[in-house]
Amino acid sequence: MLKLVTSTLTAAASFSMTDTATTPNAQTTVAPTTLSVSVTVDTTAPTLTFARSAATASTQAITFTVTGDEAIDCTTLSTASGTDFTFTNISAITGIVQTNTTTCTITATSTAVNGGAAVTSTLTRATSFSMTDTAGNAQTLLPGSPQSITVTATDTTPPTVTLARSAATAVVGSPTFTVTGNEQINCATLSTTNGTDFTFSNITSIAIVQTNTTTCTITATTTATTGGATVNASLTAAATFSMTDTATTPNAQTTLTITTPGTTNFIAVTIPTPTIGAAGISGGTSVVFYIATTPFASPGSACTPTCRYLEWENVSGVAQDWCSVSTSVAGTGTGIGAGANNTALMRAACNNSLNLLSLLGSDTNWFIPSRDELNELFRNRASVGWPSGTAGEYFTSSQVDASPTAAPPGPASSWAGGTDGTSQAYTNRAWRQWFDSGQMSWDRTKTQPAGLVRIRAYG
Repeated sequence: MLKLVTSTLTAAASFSMTDTATTPNAQTTVAPTTLSVSVTVDTTAPTLTFARSAATASTQAITFTVTGDEAIDCTTLSTASGTDFTFTNISAITGIVQTNTTTCTITATSTAVNGGAAVTSTLTRATSFSMTDTAGNAQTLLPGSPQSITVTATDTTPPTVTLARSAATAVVGSPTFTVTGNEQINCATLSTTNGTDFTFSNITSIAIVQTNTTTCTITATTTATTGGATVNASLTAAATFSMTDTATTPNAQTTLTITTPGTTNFIAVTIPTPTIGAAGISGGTSVVFYIATTPFASPGSACTPTCRYLEWENVSGVAQDWCSVSTSVAGTGTGIGAGANNTALMRAACNNSLNLLSLLGSDTNWFIPSRDELNELFRNRASVGWPSGTAGEYFTSSQVDASPTAAPPGPASSWAGGTDGTSQAYTNRAWRQWFDSGQMSWDRTKTQPAGLVRIRAYG
């Protein structure tokens, strides 16, 4: 509201002033004795309106406006959360600009993530809200509050991706590298073919797995041989390297930053000649328990037909059935090298999840030992770290199709067999071995639980 104010100045009865003479002369009268001036003064707070620039946005930068019915002072608004505005899914007000005499434009940053889900970002009048017009009249009400904008941030920036080796050296033939992004990346857009996204040196093949949303793990099969010279296995970015992020419209990155060393990322691979009791090539707790004097075949293993070593790894968990008592797995073998194929046959025939296969896991490099393979582990148990006092019975992957007529390997006087008391020969059983005496048996059913060790063959 504008108010007319009249201001009056009147000469006082004691009015006196002088001129500038050497001896000043005083004057006590003035004409006219009274003067008046009328002034229009603004004493009313502005009426404000709060609005959003749009209902939706595709970038994190969003804008709102405060408009007055008269000239307003935008510098009286604060950018701090909780002073004039409270934030919901807004990280900051980055600026408040006086667009014209009656309008303030507020720029804020939404918390929406590039390529992520839609976010509703809201500015709300705080309880301490106050702004003034240019006359200094304060307004604490803000009609239109709150205002919300739905932000779906479009990702238009390619990821920054970095290649790193897992270690400078390795004693296994399959070391790993990682590609890491500064945002979510799609590992499926990387090729395992030499020369497409990566160039191989002393690497025969690679496998790529999405370890998490920002990391691809690359497992390389190197040319290193057991007992052979050290091989520098390296990956470099091919000229056609390209991978994308996971945006709705994927953004491709064609530059791969390599951490060490320089432009080549290599791992020095040395595979030592194994000894009984030494660490196996799989790392972890695997231990070598058998070394062949001549190569053997292990159908289903990568090393076949030139496998030389067997490593073992204990499997935690309660004893389990071999398979359903009624399920016969035809074609299993008992000798060294038979376990991998035996296990593949079991995987195809046994559909009961509560059996040995549930403990074995899905990695087909590992398998349940055959009868003779398990016996080799028993023979070398003292050298391979077999847990002291662990004397339970363990299954093999070898099925018994008819009652054996000859003793299996192991202590010749301590193998069990015979009939079930009705003169019916035992069939559709599985070999198992006790790790206290070394006794081997086939006279118990497949559903009489036993423990599991898993083994792996390599050359």
